[in-house]
Amino acid sequence: MFDPPHKRLIQSWQARASVPRRLEKYLADARLAPRTKLRQWHHEGLVSVNGRHDLPLGTFVFPGQDTIVCCGEEIRPTPPQRYALFHKPAGYITAMSDPHGRPFFASLLPQRWRTGVGHVGRLDKDTTGALLLTDDGDLSQMLTRPHQDVWKRYEATVQSHVLADDPRLETLRQGVMLNDRLTLPARLAVLRSGEKTSRVEICIQEGRNRQVRRMLRGQGMKVLELHRTHIGSLALGDLPESALRPLEPAEVYELYQAAGGLNQPLERSIASIRRHLEHPRIDPDVARRIRVWLSANAPT
Repeated sequence: MFDPPHKRLIQSWQARASVPRRLEKYLADARLAPRTKLRQWHHEGLVSVNGRHDLPLGTFVFPGQDTIVCCGEEIRPTPPQRYALFHKPAGYITAMSDPHGRPFFASLLPQRWRTGVGHVGRLDKDTTGALLLTDDGDLSQMLTRPHQDVWKRYEATVQSHVLADDPRLETLRQGVMLNDRLTLPARLAVLRSGEKTSRVEICIQEGRNRQVRRMLRGQGMKVLELHRTHIGSLALGDLPESALRPLEPAEVYELYQAAGGLNQPLERSIASIRRHLEHPRIDPDVARRIRVWLSANAPT
C-alpha cells in the first residue's frame, strides 16, 4: 500500500498528465531525446498526431484523447519516478555529456541514471556536494526559481580572516550587486576563524552563475573550497563522493511543499491555457476543445 506522500504525488501527477499542451512540450516531457533531436524527427516526418504528420510543434495536443506517435511508437504520459541526491566531486562539469571532451559528472552515474533524467541547477567544476537528479520537469522548474523556503546551504573555505561580527557578512546578508541586479538576502555564519583562512557557511535562495564565489570574492574573501551540503530539506550527510541515493517519497513531497505545493504546476498550466484562449488567432477547434477540457477539469 502506498504511504500518504506517495499517494499524494501520484494523484498530483495524474491531474497534471491530462493537461493539454503544445506538441513540442509533450514530447520533451516524455524525455525521448533533446529538443534539437525532437525537432529533427518532426522535420523528417517521424512525429504524428492522430495520423497527421503536417502539424507544427506548436499544435496543442490533448493527452488521453489524441494519439501521438514518434518514430513509430505511441507516446503516452509516464509518471516521473526517478529522484536522487548525488555527491558531485571536484573536477567535473555539471552536464550529462560534453562535446569538448571535458570530464562531466554524468559519466560517474549508474547506467540507468545517464538518460532520461536531468540535474536541477548546477555546481561549477571546482564545487563539490549536493546535486539533485530527476525526470520530474515540474519539480525541477519549481526548484530553480528563487523561493523563500528552498535554501541552498554551502560551506566555503575562504582566504581571509573572518570573525562572527565581520561587517562584510552583514553586507552579504542584505544583498549585493551582481550584474546590475541585487542578490536576495543571504544567511551567513562563521564555522571556523583563522588568521589566514576561515570556514564560512552561506545559504542562498537563488542559483545564479557562480553566485556564492562571486558574492564572497566581492567582499575580499577568495574562495579556496566550496561545498554544497543541503538543497532545501535534503542533506548530503555522509553520502560518499560520486555516489547517489534515491529519494524517499516523503522527501520529494517535502521539496514540492517547500517550492510552492503539489498543486502549483497544475494551477500554472491552467492559467497558461486560459491565457491562450485570449489569443485572437487561436484555432476555433482548439479553442473549443480547450473549453471542454477546462469545464471538466478546472471549472471556474
